[in-house]
Amino acid sequence: MNAMRVWAAQAIRVILAAVVVLVVVLQCRDFRDANEVFPTAGFVIFLTFASFAISWARVNPPISTFAELKRVKRAGLDLLIATGLTFASAALLRLAQDSVIKATALAPLALILHVLTLSIGLVVGWIALSTLLGQAVHPAQDPPSEGPF
Repeated sequence: MNAMRVWAAQAIRVILAAVVVLVVVLQCRDFRDANEVFPTAGFVIFLTFASFAISWARVNPPISTFAELKRVKRAGLDLLIATGLTFASAALLRLAQDSVIKATALAPLALILHVLTLSIGLVVGWIALSTLLGQAVHPAQDPPSEGPF
């Protein structure tokens, strides 16, 4: 069963990495039309994973090790950052589509910032989710304590 978990975690990482690259490439391709490739509500997915990670980080030892809790908490906070970035990306895209701004020089700037925030948000989210998947398969062990005896 554990071998299947490891395989599934690796498969998810690879598939999501390909999706991130594909979303960014497609978003750049539709740059002039300002079409949405990544759903506006996609930030809710990151927020849900962030909430899950923070809940996981609140588990008391000995059920989880301190090293595991530290990594999971960091991943949860990274997912929160990814949530903010993807939310800002969606807002910038909506802004660039507005008829008043679309006719000005602000539209290309908004679209460039949209692609940048989307790219960074998706990469940060992928790294954080990969960390959570790694912890789910191989929990981190606390380093051995070096006591006086």
